[in-house]
Amino acid sequence: MAISLSDREVTLLRRVSEGLLQPLRADWLQTAPDLASDLQRLLSMDFIGTTRWNPRTGHYENAACTGRGPDMARVYVEEFQRCDPISPRLRPRRGPTPIYSVINRAELERTRYFNEFLRVYQTTDGIDLHLYDGETNVGDFRFWRAPGGIPVGSREVALLTLLQPVLLCATRSLYNRTSTAVSCGFPQLTSRENQIVTLVARGSTDRTIAHDLGISYWTVRTHLDHIFEKLEIPNRAALIARVHREQA
Repeated sequence: MAISLSDREVTLLRRVSEGLLQPLRADWLQTAPDLASDLQRLLSMDFIGTTRWNPRTGHYENAACTGRGPDMARVYVEEFQRCDPISPRLRPRRGPTPIYSVINRAELERTRYFNEFLRVYQTTDGIDLHLYDGETNVGDFRFWRAPGGIPVGSREVALLTLLQPVLLCATRSLYNRTSTAVSCGFPQLTSRENQIVTLVARGSTDRTIAHDLGISYWTVRTHLDHIFEKLEIPNRAALIARVHREQA
């Protein structure tokens, strides 16, 4: 699909491409605000979100966003992904796809997902891109606009098609780096929780884990509380002992 770019858009496209090809932290939407802002401006979007589908658990994980508060990413993962009617239809697709090409707007507006989540966070029109390395889903991007904006259409598809190889490269690299930490595999834990278990068993402190995974110290502490509860163990020492027993 041919697309005509202004000088401003060419500059933004170059900066975004160069930024995405640098090593990124897992929380780059927050820690690289200039890059996130350039990507938003290039696509004229109000919101960018990222998640990763975990086929083992059947859930989206590692959510992050910019353009809205971080609470939006948290409540999506914790509650609203369960009633999300859009992502299951978009996940098998290998290219940028406007949401209203897979669901009728009237149908969406009747859902709890629209009325208690999308409308609350002022994101009612978007285009998603699910990225694959072979058959492995390495992550996704969700680009959305507030009500009253220009409808998402062929221009956004064309721009994201241009960016898709760079977005895939960045996401695949991040996926490969974070996945190397996963060697423990408790089936009752999420992939992020298993990452943290592995790092704890290797002797990493909570602050080191936070830095390595690009999340906050308090997020690590919250994950550990969930791990202790799910594995029915009281503390860190018991967790390390449990890992050593499992690997013996």
